[in-house]
Amino acid sequence: MTAELIVNNYPEDLLNAYQTAIAELRQLKNELRQTQQEYGELRTIIDRTNPVSMIDKHGTVLDANLPFIEMWGKSWEQVINHPHPLFDSPYYSPNFWEQLWSVVNQGKIWEGEIQQHIANGQHILLKTTIVPVEAPSGLSPSRYWVITNKDETRPQIEEQLLQLSWVATQTDNAVIICDCDGYIEWVNTGFVTITGYFFDEVRGRQSGSFLPGSDTNPDTVCEIAKALQQHQPYQGEILNYRRNGESYWLSISINPIFDKLGNLTKFIAVESDITERQKIASAWRESEARNRSLIEAIPDLIFRINSQGIILDYFPPKNCPNPGLPPHIVGQKIDAVFSQDLAEWTRHYLTQTLNTGQIQQGEYVLSVSGRYHHYEARYVPSGEDQVLAIVRDISDRKAMEVSLRLEQIQQRQKAIELAKTLQELKRTQAQLIQAEKMSGLGQMVAGVAHEINNPLAFIHGNLMHLETCIKDLIELVKLYHKNYPKPREEIIDFAKEVDLKFMLDDLPNALDSMKLGTTRIQDIVVSLRNFSRLDEATRKAVDLHEGIESTLLILQGRMKMHHGCEIKMIKDYGELPKLECYPSQLNQVFMNILANAIDALATQPDPRIITIKTTVEKAKSPDQLDSVVIKIADNGPGIPESIQRQIFNPFFTTKPVGQGTGLGLSISHQIVVENHGGKLQCNSQVGGGTEFVITLSIPEQQTPVTH
Repeated sequence: MTAELIVNNYPEDLLNAYQTAIAELRQLKNELRQTQQEYGELRTIIDRTNPVSMIDKHGTVLDANLPFIEMWGKSWEQVINHPHPLFDSPYYSPNFWEQLWSVVNQGKIWEGEIQQHIANGQHILLKTTIVPVEAPSGLSPSRYWVITNKDETRPQIEEQLLQLSWVATQTDNAVIICDCDGYIEWVNTGFVTITGYFFDEVRGRQSGSFLPGSDTNPDTVCEIAKALQQHQPYQGEILNYRRNGESYWLSISINPIFDKLGNLTKFIAVESDITERQKIASAWRESEARNRSLIEAIPDLIFRINSQGIILDYFPPKNCPNPGLPPHIVGQKIDAVFSQDLAEWTRHYLTQTLNTGQIQQGEYVLSVSGRYHHYEARYVPSGEDQVLAIVRDISDRKAMEVSLRLEQIQQRQKAIELAKTLQELKRTQAQLIQAEKMSGLGQMVAGVAHEINNPLAFIHGNLMHLETCIKDLIELVKLYHKNYPKPREEIIDFAKEVDLKFMLDDLPNALDSMKLGTTRIQDIVVSLRNFSRLDEATRKAVDLHEGIESTLLILQGRMKMHHGCEIKMIKDYGELPKLECYPSQLNQVFMNILANAIDALATQPDPRIITIKTTVEKAKSPDQLDSVVIKIADNGPGIPESIQRQIFNPFFTTKPVGQGTGLGLSISHQIVVENHGGKLQCNSQVGGGTEFVITLSIPEQQTPVTH
């Protein structure tokens, strides 16, 4: 926009105001340029002076000069908007910092020394001035200038001590630097950590005025004071108290520092917290006292030896103060105290205990005053190369053990005999029960057979006569019909009524059936008598096949389980001689084994098969006899091996309650093995059936019978 356009389009007063504003703007630009130049020169001057920074009321750095950055060894990014490093000093209590901020927040200048570590790790005292920036009236300052400067006025000895104090900051021990009179000039962070006191709280004080307490040994305090007065070093231990009132033990070393002319300048004290060590030592002393009291209370002989076999301690047994050993054995080797055998025996267990680190135990016998004593020795590890030996006289205990062992043997023998007697009693009881049952059964069978046999003989004898009469009558009717072919009407009607023709044809058949039935009854009676054989209480030569057949005849009804389901019986009889035996007993064996086979097949699917095989087994050596072998096998479910070991035990049964007594196979085993000197074996496999094998020796001069 040109001046002509401005003049033509705007009023004169507005134009004058515009020109005035332009002039003032130009003047402000010139002043700003001059101010920036002056600020740059001032910043250059500040950067060449001491470290200077500006912080807010929280201690956060807002600005800093180059010396500040170089002194703390940080970058601008690590300094600006971060806490001022000076206020992170660990040597001052919270109360110190509260007082400092209280001064500057009132708008006053704070001056003093603050110790801290700078970038190179050096421990220094910084002369510090904090100047509040003027705030509006009535308000607290919000920004502060912090000006720091190293103290370059200290003499060379103090600089050396400061270097030494830097080293002290690297240790956990407490380091204290005092002046010639014992007043604290400086402490490290180790002191703060151990005692709980900050540097500003102890500066200018003597440590003896606040660290000792009620349990501190006054003699130790006097010794330290005396050493300081005489400018002498001191080393010792003392009980002090922390700031919180807690006591602690420390090991203290105080050394005087002299200049080149020999004048005392400082005292340096180094203190180590040994509280835990003192607790361990105290506990060890208490434990040692308890152990010694315990050892003295043990009535046994106790001694401690090292790896070289040297006796270090010796406590004689309380009941025998002089157990045959020399009076002074401490410090001597076991070879000089014990016999050669006992010394070697002791050295062996000493070596075993040290090598394994475990308790070893042994026993030995020693003659003392003409009497043999039995000792038990226990060797317990005691440190790296020492062993504690505890020796006890167990002669009385051994005598009691022998007596008790003999008594146990006698009691065990009595128990075995009692168990055997009880077992025999059970077996005898079972035999008596079974014998009584069989006797009653035999008497009943014999009585029934006798009662049946008499009328049966009458019936069977009359059937022979009746057969002859019936034949004659039939022949007479035939002759009459032949000679009189046309009888009267009455006779014809009666013949039709009684069905004469059928009667003449069926009557012989009915007679034959009656004869067959009586014969069958006679066979059953004979089988019953053969099975019971009450008249044969002594051994007698019998045909075993007859006994088997009699048993099968009695069990025939049980083999027909239900309609269409019957057990198939396979007989494979060989040539057997008549065998001298107790027939009724063997029949009982056959009955028990066959009855068990039938029960085993009750739940089996078809086919259900029982096989009976008899053979003669030739002797394998001249001193043996030929044997009759009877094998009774079924194709049932088989018997588990665990049960096979028990099947011949009395009263053992796998059948439900009420269906078995557990005596059948037990009595069978006794009959075969004990009464006949034979063998009864069970061969079975689960799912493969069961086979019982009866082996009976054949006496000489037996004649075989063919079946």
